Amino acid sequence: MTQPELNGVIEHLIVHPRDGDEARYALITAILGAMLILPSGTDVSSDPAGLRPVVIDHEGTPHVVVFNSVEAARTMRELAPFGLTMRGDDIIRRVARSHGLLVVVDGGMLGLPPAMLDAIRADLTSGRA
Repeated sequence: MTQPELNGVIEHLIVHPRDGDEARYALITAILGAMLILPSGTDVSSDPAGLRPVVIDHEGTPHVVVFNSVEAARTMRELAPFGLTMRGDDIIRRVARSHGLLVVVDGGMLGLPPAMLDAIRADLTSGRA
């Protein structure tokens, strides 16, 4: 699947959620393989260790914010003028265990809580994802 197709799948499944394990699996699989935009308050090109991701409270838990497109990421331009593009699975591996991940698309968003990220990390480690 191409990157634009993955972005389309992510956006469609977030904006038009369906019940059932198959729909959730399709969404998580698309997020893992997609190139996502991780906004940062600092320029990471000169100092990769200085990444300052945007973290917001979502349902009482801190969540790192990512976007599936440049267009969607423009909403954070003033708060985080820089960004880094990474695969979803790499981002999930790096999110602090106490944080969730908030995937934002044009027209919607999806919060993945810390417990879900732990389960995804376990699947990635075991090779199931």
